[in-house]
Amino acid sequence: MALKTPPALPEPIDARIARVTGKAREGRKNQNDLQNLPRLDDMYSLLLVDDEPDILAAWQFILTSEGYDVRCAHNGAEALDTLKVHLPDLVITDWTMPTMNGAELCRRLGAEPRLTTIPVLVHSAVPLGDSMHPTWTRFLQKPCPLPLFLSTVGQLCAEQRAARRARLRLVANGRAAGGF
Repeated sequence: MALKTPPALPEPIDARIARVTGKAREGRKNQNDLQNLPRLDDMYSLLLVDDEPDILAAWQFILTSEGYDVRCAHNGAEALDTLKVHLPDLVITDWTMPTMNGAELCRRLGAEPRLTTIPVLVHSAVPLGDSMHPTWTRFLQKPCPLPLFLSTVGQLCAEQRAARRARLRLVANGRAAGGF
């Protein structure tokens, strides 16, 4: 009787984070060497907003395993509370939720000056009509293919970081010129 080959062990999460975020470093001497992991401030930060606990947990697991720093809220009101203490690179929200829905969350984000620059990805099973004036950055209808979802999240986060760096350069240049 032939022995079965054991299944391959999954890639350690720290190695996956390092590979996915492009922060892998040569010469890693010790698996527990945390210096070789990406710094938290190098990771893109997301705020997931959904009233379905299973959907929230699944997306949190997927996005965390892709190297994102993920915070969660169960409705728009919880999201606003989270945004008082943490500004993410991207907000991903469902549209239909109790307490405060995605439409109201988007409206409030647009009305708050310190939150207006945060992009919003609406990810919902409810199709949003063309006649609506969008108060969000992108819309993906559930179910959405995982590669499309991940590439959209990555693109929006990269655009947000680039815009943030550009704003910081403008402020720094204004101060250097004595303008601020």
